[in-house]
Amino acid sequence: MRIRWFAEFAKLERIALLPCERARPGLRVLLADAFELVSRKGYRRMTGQIQARLWPVWSRTFRCRLIENRPPFWFSGYEYREIEIPIPKHPKALAMNEDPYRIIRPEGAWDEPGVLEASVTRPAKEGRAA
Repeated sequence: MRIRWFAEFAKLERIALLPCERARPGLRVLLADAFELVSRKGYRRMTGQIQARLWPVWSRTFRCRLIENRPPFWFSGYEYREIEIPIPKHPKALAMNEDPYRIIRPEGAWDEPGVLEASVTRPAKEGRAA
């Protein structure tokens, strides 16, 4: 799966599952993790471009809607539609005024102390700029 980040929304792209996994809970688990990440980063909505023939699968899998007044479009011989996915507000969504160590931690590991925090105990180097 790929997620692209824009100013006011995230865009869900390129979900790939083996055919044998598509009818299993794999898609729901993958999407749940994606939505958690998007929500934690403070986004409240996502968009996706889906093959029109797959709308029944998407509409059954999670809460989303076709974007009105957006006509279908085609590429590589397939018809596509745009969907909007509402994302609930995360109770621990990250903000710009977070602890500086939290927002330099590795992606998705914001609640675990990072390697850079270990350097806090090093003595300061006087007279040297970073």
